[in-house]
Amino acid sequence: MTTLTPVLQRRLLLTVGDAIANDGFEETIRLGMGIVRELRDSVARMRREFEDELAQGVEARSFTLSYAPILSAADEYLLSLRGLLKQLSGAEGTKGEGFLAELRLLEKENTAFRDRMAEALSLASKSPGPVDWQRLRQESDADLAAGRFATFESPEDMMKELAGGD
Repeated sequence: MTTLTPVLQRRLLLTVGDAIANDGFEETIRLGMGIVRELRDSVARMRREFEDELAQGVEARSFTLSYAPILSAADEYLLSLRGLLKQLSGAEGTKGEGFLAELRLLEKENTAFRDRMAEALSLASKSPGPVDWQRLRQESDADLAAGRFATFESPEDMMKELAGGD
């Protein structure tokens, strides 16, 4: 994913939030809103890339190893974001109200991405169900009887057939 890491996003967001809370100048608020919009767009992009990756199929073990730390970072990021929302909750009815609205949209996007990641990790972490060997044997016998299996005398014969019978 080609986006800011959750750690960098959190630092940037806290810095911007601190600037909004401490000086409240319209220019600072306008710039802060632009940064928050960019962060929200980045999270939306990350979520789309994540969904595309899931749609292509992933191997459960490597997926879990890769995304478990990202989920933890996303949880920490959401805690920071919610803390900033709480800190700025008094901005209702002030110049900072627009910034606060952008923060809420960012929280909503982050929550949706985090929840989807948690759901996918939960599914990937489940152990596979037991194999029904009887059903598998019945299906393979039916496939063999229907001629859906090909048999080869040697590996060379199989390679010839795969190459188009040359």
